[in-house]
Amino acid sequence: MATLDSSRLDEFHRLLSPRDPDLVTESIEDFLSDLGPRVRTIHQAVTDRQAEALLAAAHLLRGTAVSLGALRLAAACEMLEQAGRDRRTEGMELELQALSDEVPRVVAALREYQTSRSTPGSS
Repeated sequence: MATLDSSRLDEFHRLLSPRDPDLVTESIEDFLSDLGPRVRTIHQAVTDRQAEALLAAAHLLRGTAVSLGALRLAAACEMLEQAGRDRRTEGMELELQALSDEVPRVVAALREYQTSRSTPGSS
């Protein structure tokens, strides 16, 4: 599975650009600015053994990640979301590492996507 399924962003762009050409860019920027705090919230929920907080934070991040095509990040969030649903907060090192490892890849992939979309003749 690729870090970014750009076809989801292309479809998002195709549907929204005629009405609001900046909406996709704004959505990506909002996601990127919220990404660090959301990941920290997930880590803190595990540290504090707060299963409900883990479930909520992982669910929120997963939904946005899916919308933007960050499918590996979404998969990592799904594992954490399920752990929260199961009220499991111990032994989550691998899941947290998968999430943390994917974050810089998603950031780079979204930045690359933005650059490719802003290049003349690339729509």
